[in-house]
Amino acid sequence: MVKVIFKLKNLLKLRLRLVKGIFISFLMIILPVSLTLSCIDTSLLNGSLMNQEDKRIIQITLNDPIFDSLERKWISSDYFDRGFNYENTRLEVISLYDVLKKNNPDKSLDAIILNCADDYQGVISISDIKKYDLQIALKIKLSQGTDRPEWLQPLIIVVPNHASPPFSERFFTANINELRFVKLADYYAPLRS
Repeated sequence: MVKVIFKLKNLLKLRLRLVKGIFISFLMIILPVSLTLSCIDTSLLNGSLMNQEDKRIIQITLNDPIFDSLERKWISSDYFDRGFNYENTRLEVISLYDVLKKNNPDKSLDAIILNCADDYQGVISISDIKKYDLQIALKIKLSQGTDRPEWLQPLIIVVPNHASPPFSERFFTANINELRFVKLADYYAPLRS
């Protein structure tokens, strides 16, 4: 009886190792494939995005001279502090609407794609920028003793204290390395086969 129990335990251990091996093999195959697919340029898949790129594309990066030509101010944001569980954060910001006015985009462009350093991509509509007076932070000062995660870098979308948008991920986008003006209808257009 003891030998049978011992053999059953060994069979169970062997089976667990086999399942674990299959799972790890599956991950080793699926993970590279999914990473590769996530890096494919969607403009290759979506003809309407390609058409949009034929026109003058408005792109702004952290080092863009536009940031030197606009008024900067230091503000606090209760929305930011509540969302990240911080206190007394100070942010050097410029108005995102002023960035829009300075670039004078095509009136048909109604959103900004927020391309982030960590491969995250957010989208903010121009109507939200106007409605909530959204700002973009160029610098951030956390209160002393506060740990700053590596991804919490400018450019950062900031909601000023006088605005009250719904609590949403798009209003917390950080580590933005490019703003790209787009048409939402083109950006969310179905893929062509």
